[in-house]
Amino acid sequence: APKLQPEQFKGFFTAANGWGNLLQQRSSRRQVDEIVLGYGSLHLQELRLTLPDNVQASSVVVQLNGEKLPVKWKSEGAVVTLSGLNAHLYADDKLKAEIAF
Repeated sequence: APKLQPEQFKGFFTAANGWGNLLQQRSSRRQVDEIVLGYGSLHLQELRLTLPDNVQASSVVVQLNGEKLPVKWKSEGAVVTLSGLNAHLYADDKLKAEIAF
């Protein structure tokens, strides 16, 4: 999780075959994380997201370009692990994870 402004964060990332932006918005009951690929490709199998202290995830919804993806998730402390994603992103694709707590 970003240390600076976790309630409203936007940052840049690079990977072996692509680059893009990471976005996070957090409120008192939910957190939305997005990966927006700007160039190239990205294959995600697993993603770990950090929640605020003293909360537990109650539900997780993951979408790729608005289409819901089947995903397994587990919450350990402040970390939510999304597994079984098998998501292939290409330029302009957006992966969105919405976590309620």
